[in-house]
Amino acid sequence: MSVMFILLVISCKKQDQDHYTKTEIREKAIIEKTDIFIDAFHIERDSSQLDTILTDDYVRYMNSIKVASNPEELKASIKVFFTGFPDVALANSDKIIKDNHVFLHWVFTGTNTGVFGETPATGKKVKISGLSHLYFNDDGKMYREDLFYNELDLLQQLGYSLVSPIVK
Repeated sequence: MSVMFILLVISCKKQDQDHYTKTEIREKAIIEKTDIFIDAFHIERDSSQLDTILTDDYVRYMNSIKVASNPEELKASIKVFFTGFPDVALANSDKIIKDNHVFLHWVFTGTNTGVFGETPATGKKVKISGLSHLYFNDDGKMYREDLFYNELDLLQQLGYSLVSPIVK
């Protein structure tokens, strides 16, 4: 009986070690792809590796508004920020990984010396922080991003103000 118990314990420990190793491998792959997504694409502006990181039906939501439905649309939507803020810097202050999810707290800084969307350059410096929730499938590819930041804060730093509504 005690031999059976020992075999059972050894078998369970082996399965736990195998599971832990698979989890470690998956998390390492997710970390590597997250780093490429942030460093290569957002900082170095190199989109050549996006095909290895994103699914074909990748979706990006910015403050709950869908801004990209595939990698090509992502490139176009992010270009608005690259054009408006040519000196953009993106720093990660925290990165948390839970299963197939990554939560990033980041800080965006830059000087608005280019056209930003449809607005002319203001020459003003901005600093905003935000949170990105990245979703990865079981193959380790990112299929969704939910990005949140205070858009009003960004616009106010650029010199825009919020006008009270006319109430009759």
